[in-house]
Amino acid sequence: MKLKSFQILISGRVQGVGFRHYTTLIAEKHKLNGWVRNLLDGRVEVVINCSAQVLESVLCEIRQGPSCSKVEQIESIELHTLINNLNCFQILPTSPTHWEDHSHG
Repeated sequence: MKLKSFQILISGRVQGVGFRHYTTLIAEKHKLNGWVRNLLDGRVEVVINCSAQVLESVLCEIRQGPSCSKVEQIESIELHTLINNLNCFQILPTSPTHWEDHSHG
């Protein structure tokens, strides 16, 4: 299975409801490397390295969300290059903007 990097942007009631911790548990279950963080616009951003098959499972689990959350939209973007420096899964500080893939030219 070929590893790829994916960015997932989750909209809805996804902040202040344990969503980052919930996502961390999903990542640990699938042994994924990457990060999760809140964005100032109210979304949650996830960046992970995984196969396309694993991504489908992860998206299904994210869609469920923790009990107090309400996922309204999930946007999944395959990044142009594999992010090689991901060696664990972590919760990052809130960011004003989402991560951008500047590798394409």
